[in-house]
Amino acid sequence: MPTDMLSAGAVHYVAMDEANGLTLKNGDQYRNKYFVILGVDSNGNAFGGVIFNSRVNPKAPLQHRLYHFPVSRHSYGFLLHDSFIDCSTLMTVQVSALSTTTFCGTLSEEHLDSVLTSVRECGTIPAFKLKRYGII
Repeated sequence: MPTDMLSAGAVHYVAMDEANGLTLKNGDQYRNKYFVILGVDSNGNAFGGVIFNSRVNPKAPLQHRLYHFPVSRHSYGFLLHDSFIDCSTLMTVQVSALSTTTFCGTLSEEHLDSVLTSVRECGTIPAFKLKRYGII
């Protein structure tokens, strides 16, 4: 797989579950999500990143709601509707779950910079997790 598909800002559409850090609802076993790579662990086995959501959960704590980066569906051809990138929670995806089939595209440099800044500043992600993936 080309390295740009595994670089910061690459977006993959993957099945995610609680092992990835996703909270499941309605008895779901998994949910497909757009996952944005932000960094890789020191062993190169797992990626840390954030996910797209179709909306901001109004029941989420305020600190989490404040760090949802809005993205227009016109910005990325793979989006079906306007969305939000949740910069308040760092998810994990194993390298083996990513492939040329799951790759959708890459965030613009401007959006990636904004997402990384938000992830670093939100205060909801422990520093050790940010360090694990080389985000700080």
